[in-house]
Amino acid sequence: MANQLGNLILRAARLYSLTFSDRSMGFSMQVALYVATKTASIKRPSFFVPSTNGYAHAAMRWIGYETRCTTYWPHSILWGLAYSLPGSVVDAWRLCFCLGVQKRGNSKILRRRNENRLLSLLYVVFKELNILGVL
Repeated sequence: MANQLGNLILRAARLYSLTFSDRSMGFSMQVALYVATKTASIKRPSFFVPSTNGYAHAAMRWIGYETRCTTYWPHSILWGLAYSLPGSVVDAWRLCFCLGVQKRGNSKILRRRNENRLLSLLYVVFKELNILGVL
């Protein structure tokens, strides 16, 4: 499904590039894998997961070169590797990676819930002790 959508967007970018080339307008599709953001499960950048600023800086350098490009060079390495492997292997790798990200995100949520429950419990205990005049 995602691959079909990507192909559709790529075709649209190519069509727009051809249609508006006489007006000096170009369209391109920049392909990213994962980018560390505040709202994503991946918050810390690494070699293969750039920060938003790092990705934006790399993306700005590629504007106007190709209809389809992978702007962050470590992502280009991963895409090259992905194209050389069978689709089922790539799908299994992406599934494992995404499940790992989801598991880390869920553990953070559970940890925060437990911290909030502990704080609520402590609040109730201190409130009761204050009412009883112990504190």
